[in-house]
Amino acid sequence: MSAVLAKRQRWLYDAIVDDSAPKQPQRVLGGAAVPAEIGLGVYRHAYRARLRECVEDDFTAVAKVLGERAFTRVADDFIAANPPCDATLNAYGRFFAPWLVTTRITGRVRLAELASLEWALVEALHAPLATTLSGADLAGVAPDAWGNITLRVAPSLRVLTCQYATNALYEAFRTKRPLTPAPRKSGGVVVIRGRDGLQRFDLDAIETGVLSKLVAGATLGDALGGLSAKHTLTIQRAFSRWVTQGFFTALG
Repeated sequence: MSAVLAKRQRWLYDAIVDDSAPKQPQRVLGGAAVPAEIGLGVYRHAYRARLRECVEDDFTAVAKVLGERAFTRVADDFIAANPPCDATLNAYGRFFAPWLVTTRITGRVRLAELASLEWALVEALHAPLATTLSGADLAGVAPDAWGNITLRVAPSLRVLTCQYATNALYEAFRTKRPLTPAPRKSGGVVVIRGRDGLQRFDLDAIETGVLSKLVAGATLGDALGGLSAKHTLTIQRAFSRWVTQGFFTALG
């Protein structure tokens, strides 16, 4: 690519993306029907409108909580701060929840948790299905070997740590009930895609901590380390549910 062409492409990109950049419409060939300045305006509008549509499509619950006007402002600010860097927009939304935390938007932590849940659902939806671990697989584990096992998790499994009742808020959105601010509730949410579709499960704080460690590759013994006898019994019951719900695909 010649230096001249690169410079012209950079100028056109800035003219479309950056509102503060000098537009210099005289550098663009217009016509009698569409003057150059209007033509540039069409591209500038289309660029933002398409990205805003992409963000809203992935974060419909956040858009509903904020309302149309507020969400438009938030989406436009996000787009300005995070111009696309990939060849497609499939993964563009992965930046939205972390960006929300850095803003001064009222209720930003609640909104970021809700956005994280929505993005986990997007990722889980597009993840491949896998054969799950069975009780028969676990029956072959020797009693003294349980503490050293690791587990491979389903490709679609996502574990979110939450400060609020985010899953309940999302369920209210999904079932078209009134959306009130989620109350504080330490714990988490699991998202997974099985053969029956997407599923969401609430976790308490202990379950969230243990499952997060297992997902990160910790041995079962390390994941349970430091728990009281009462909490260990609770996790044993939860572990049985996790196996049944298809969280794991194989022993590590």
